Amino acid sequence: MGARELAEYARSDNPLEISLGVAALNSLLDVDPRELAEGNAADLLSAAGRDTHLAVVGHFPFVEGLRDRFARLSVFELEPEEGDYPARRRPR
Repeated sequence: MGARELAEYARSDNPLEISLGVAALNSLLDVDPRELAEGNAADLLSAAGRDTHLAVVGHFPFVEGLRDRFARLSVFELEPEEGDYPARRRPR
């Protein structure tokens, strides 16, 4: 199966198939290595504007520090904490 066919798995309801589909999508990206920089998700997300509605899948340790930086923050989590949404409610 080719990468384009595997990429269709990103639309699946099965978490394993979704992971394979997203990995296939990433493999299809034409990335110039000269444009890459090291960083982490918290730094990348912090670069978005304050008027942004940010949605994160997974309640990562840095999420609480992001709540004050965005107009709205939606966290979709398998084991929701206060203020999180159950993962099954994530938009498709």
